[in-house]
Parts: sequence; C-alpha cells; structure tokens
Amino acid sequence: MTEVIMVGTGVPEPNPNRQGSCIAIIIGGKPILLDCGRGALTQLVRAGIDPAQVEQVFLSHLHYDHIIGLPDLLLGSWMVGRSTGVEVFGPAGTTAFVEGLLEAFKIDIQGRKATGTNSKFEVSSREIDEGQVWETPEWKLDAVRVVHIPGSLGFRVDTPDRSIVFSGDTRPCPALVELAKDCDLLIHEVLFSPEMEQNGAPAGRHPEFIHPEWANRVRHTKPHQVGKIAAEANAKKLVLTHLWSEKEEDRLKAEVAAHYSGEIVVAKDLMRV
Repeated sequence: MTEVIMVGTGVPEPNPNRQGSCIAIIIGGKPILLDCGRGALTQLVRAGIDPAQVEQVFLSHLHYDHIIGLPDLLLGSWMVGRSTGVEVFGPAGTTAFVEGLLEAFKIDIQGRKATGTNSKFEVSSREIDEGQVWETPEWKLDAVRVVHIPGSLGFRVDTPDRSIVFSGDTRPCPALVELAKDCDLLIHEVLFSPEMEQNGAPAGRHPEFIHPEWANRVRHTKPHQVGKIAAEANAKKLVLTHLWSEKEEDRLKAEVAAHYSGEIVVAKDLMRV
C-alpha cells in the first residue's frame, strides 16, 4: 500500500503552523522524500517515520525553503543510526549544493567519525532533468520541467496502486498537465493570500519591502488556475500545498472548485492522504 504524508506545507515565511515543503511517500513500508524544507527531520519523527530509512530525496528546485532541511536530515539521521546511504536527486546545481553542505559541516562530520560511530554516513547526488529518473519493480519516478526558476521540476510517482503528482513551484504549464493525466492524486502549489489583498504583502512579510507587482511577477499558480489544471489533467483528487495564509480556506476551495469538480483538500502539516 502506498501512503502520502504532507510533512511540510508552508512557504519561505516562518509560520509555526507550517514547516517547509516536504512530502513523504511510503512505498512498501519505506519512505522517499519530495523536497526537504524547514523542519523536515523533526516532522518525519512526528509522523512516526524513522529518518534513517530515507534513502532517496528528490528536490524540485533549489530555493532555500525547499532544501534547507537537507543538512538536518543527513546529519540527524546519521546520529540516529543508519545502515544505508542517502542519494539526493535534483536539477542542475544539486551536486554543488550537496558538496557545499558536506564541506560546511566537515568539522562536525570528522569530529563525530573520530568517536568511532558505526552509523553509515554516505551521501551522493545526481543531477536530473526531464524523463524517467528512477524505476524499480515497486515504483518509478518521472520528471518534467516546470515554470519557476531555471531547472525547476515536477514529479510523478507511480506505484502498483497509486499515481501521485507533485507540481513543485510553478506557473501553469502544459508539461505539468500532461504529467498529471489521470493521476490518483495531484499535489499542487497555490498562491492565495487574503493578507496580500489587504496590505500588499503575504502573511509574515513587511509590506514596505514588497514590490507592488510582486503577485504578478512571482512564478506561482493562482486558485482558479489550479482548478483548471486539475480538471484538464482529470486528476481524481487535488491537494493544495505551499500555502501562504491560514485565512479564508473556504474561499480558496471555492475558487478552485469553480473549475474542478473532484475532491479538493487544503493540506495541513502531517496530514496523511
């Protein structure tokens, strides 16, 4: 059985109710991660997932709110005690990022190894692009480029009983619709902030530092657009994530539902789908 856990559903601004972008997919009892944002390690433990069991992490793009939990995961799961390595997949720049982390924490790593820990610390990285990224008898993962920053990716995971698509951060794009065709579950980001309408800035940001055209310049997807994407893809269920606000959830769902007739869920941290 395949299970999806919304480990973190937030955005760059610190929000005590939402940690950074991270989705755990449990396949045959073992977790893989899509993104590894703020608080991922602690959230995995809260969800009852042994972080030492994570062997693959797939990064949709290299904005800090999607990757800043990675060093904590790597070092924290090593401290717990792991017998396998971790492979990190992501767009161009991922190898430099991972190598930079290992260099940044070199003193810590060397010091702990000197104490004689038997836990395995082995980290590798692979830069990926569109196409099939991973395939085993149990599951496969495909990626497409989406419209956010250069190299940004959306992912589709297919298992014997489920098809799960994660948009990453993106504006509407045909490639993501095609990737999500007839999927069981579409997890899609959404740009929705009543605070932005009230004072010109999303929750957690100081309005004086926000450009008047910020909402139109950033490469994200608005509620009505998410609804159209889900409908065109014929997704069976839609989960909204990368959430900017805790307000007016009913309105958010209504704006999406105006274009999509399937089940709509507004994600919460640690929600099991």
